[in-house]
Amino acid sequence: MTPRAEKRSHDLLNTARKVVADGGFRALSMQALADAACVAVGTPYRYFPSKADLCARLVARVSKREFDVLTTIASTDSPAPERLATMAGTFTRRALQAPNLAYAIIAEPVDPEVEDVRLKWRGRIAARFADVLADGVRDKFLVCDDPEIAAACATGAMMEAIIFSGRATSDRQDYRAIAGQVAWFCLRGVTPQALDDTLIQFDKEA
Repeated sequence: MTPRAEKRSHDLLNTARKVVADGGFRALSMQALADAACVAVGTPYRYFPSKADLCARLVARVSKREFDVLTTIASTDSPAPERLATMAGTFTRRALQAPNLAYAIIAEPVDPEVEDVRLKWRGRIAARFADVLADGVRDKFLVCDDPEIAAACATGAMMEAIIFSGRATSDRQDYRAIAGQVAWFCLRGVTPQALDDTLIQFDKEA
């Protein structure tokens, strides 16, 4: 792909993201994308063979961005409990800032091709949590028999909270408070004693 074509594909994905952020995958079609991007209706097909391919690539793009944020947090020198809470809280807060997009990426009914990409990235996110949990067990800060199972539980709980909170009434839209609750829940499940309040703080600027 030429640099010009790569830029056009990048721009179209950015536009698709905005369409989905407004109305979910149900609002995204090749016609809707062309209209939003102010291009001919045939232009998106030059870069995406089908709507399923377009959605799959958007899921991969958004998921990778969030995965990279989690990787940055996981790679710090902070104690494992702090990293775990920061990861859960930051992921939740960022997702709830664009609830339609979050629902689309996490749970909206999609074609099998898109679901495969979704599950691949969910597995990668869970694996990053498992890495931090394993560090915590090794350093005797956290307790769990199997970090991978605990990570799957934490990831599932986090995403269910995002779906519920994002689709709830407006009086629940205190993103930071919800993110703090999710961080506390994920950490408490693997902490052997009462939590120090400092362990459930997370970087609000991440």
